Amino acid sequence: MTQTSNGREFALLGVLALLWGGSYPLISVVLRCAGAGAGLVGVVLIVGPDVLNGLGRDVLAQGAVILGAMLYAGAALYGRQLSHLSARVTAAGTMIWASVWLIPAAVIVDRPWTLNPSAESLAAAVALALFSTAFAMTIYFRLIRTLGPAGVASQSYLRAGIGVVLGVVLLGETIEPTVWGGIATALAGVVLINLASRTRR
Repeated sequence: MTQTSNGREFALLGVLALLWGGSYPLISVVLRCAGAGAGLVGVVLIVGPDVLNGLGRDVLAQGAVILGAMLYAGAALYGRQLSHLSARVTAAGTMIWASVWLIPAAVIVDRPWTLNPSAESLAAAVALALFSTAFAMTIYFRLIRTLGPAGVASQSYLRAGIGVVLGVVLLGETIEPTVWGGIATALAGVVLINLASRTRR
């Protein structure tokens, strides 16, 4: 399933962003923990429990996934400190700094001068850069300002489920009842987490 790695990573970042930092009323903590747990269980059911079989075997790769989740969670939390800036400014700054690190790494690892991408591949790369990165990051930082980091991070639980639903609708794929149960469980987790956010106000 194409959503496996994304499901694991975004489930982790959801838990980290929702439970990291701050002091909250007891009911908010209970709802957050219940929502984070439900979301994580939902993603495991969507991706498939077999994904946990290799846990602990490739420590370096799994550690990189956890580190990426922690950094993503930190971005959601720290992004709140930049709410006085325009979402476009924050998104542009994020992309510039990401480029500072990733372009040299791509030159060393991928050696782009040796590649011969097709026109379709180049068009896909441009589309990903414009719509799935630049435009998406602008929306992301706008939502951090309006929904808060917990509300934004909680949507991560739905990404695997959305991918599955798109596969059913667009590609005619069939899925097991446990996957539908996972989507419902993840959705319940998102509801609980956003209820927790409301209890703080």
